Amino acid sequence: MSLPEFGLHFRRYAPFEKFGIPSFKGDNRTAASTSLSATCRTFGCVMFSPAGIRESTAGSSGTEDANLVLHFLDRKRMAKVSMVTTRLHEEGPALLSFTASTAGANPLVPASPDIDTKVQIRVDWGFKNAMHVSGKVSGDDFPNLEVFIRCLQSGYSALLVDGRTTRNRYTGPMSLFGSGDDLCSFAATIPLTDDGTFVGEARYGAPIEI
Repeated sequence: MSLPEFGLHFRRYAPFEKFGIPSFKGDNRTAASTSLSATCRTFGCVMFSPAGIRESTAGSSGTEDANLVLHFLDRKRMAKVSMVTTRLHEEGPALLSFTASTAGANPLVPASPDIDTKVQIRVDWGFKNAMHVSGKVSGDDFPNLEVFIRCLQSGYSALLVDGRTTRNRYTGPMSLFGSGDDLCSFAATIPLTDDGTFVGEARYGAPIEI
């Protein structure tokens, strides 16, 4: 029997209709989502199983000028989002630990600072019909943050972090210089079927300010 496979997804999204000066189209949603079609400023995804990490990818759903201010440039561009994934030392055969970080800037503003995000996670399969995950997130405190794990076989997801910035749509982009600081931690015990897949959709913890 093949091992179940999971994806760790972490995304940054602008919870506004418009943001920045000049203004750009935001993601126009105020709460975290586990939909794979939800738009975002940057995203990172690490595919893993009890056997280890398979691959990692990063990107964006694109940035678009909201008011035709940049009519002399492309109105929409894709951000270049870099990603680094590092496997950490495990303490036993049923454990997997790694860090994953992304960095990507507004592609319509030359020399704009990156949105930096780094997730450190520890996955423990040493429980009967359960997977325990714990970790922390660091990086910039703008824009909003969502972290979730999706089970490929079942299609269900477990939302781990619903982080909401306290900065507004005008001042937030100016706070992105530097690599940020610690944002939050998370922990959850996710129920599994006998085949090791997610039982259903789940959300852990209340929304938090970052």
